[in-house]
Amino acid sequence: MSGGMIIRLIDVVLIILFGFIAISDIQVKRPIRLPGPSREKQREQETRLEYIFVTIDGAGFFTVKHDERVRGKTNSVTQLKQQLVALARALPENKQPLIVIDPARDAIMQRTVDVFDVCEEANLPKSINLQN
Repeated sequence: MSGGMIIRLIDVVLIILFGFIAISDIQVKRPIRLPGPSREKQREQETRLEYIFVTIDGAGFFTVKHDERVRGKTNSVTQLKQQLVALARALPENKQPLIVIDPARDAIMQRTVDVFDVCEEANLPKSINLQN
């Protein structure tokens, strides 16, 4: 087949296609629902994160801050867990706690791991700030 014959066949197919489109009965039977935010996303938007900062100094002390106020200072992992759980429970229902771990440059790595373990045990979401 030559190139001219293929173009003629394409023309014929397009004419037939447009003919079917012209004679078909296209009506809107029902509205089409466009995708939008789901209920889960709406709930996520309603839930706000509440940041609780845990700073770790070079001496191994944990300082818990919330709303830019110091809520406690300890070197005990057990006391740290109690403080974090108490702060998380005191938040309103539409606020979800996020524990931000902020170790000093000279802090021992084990203390950072301790805070991670406390958050895991208490089922608290966590993040780490390494911009020091």
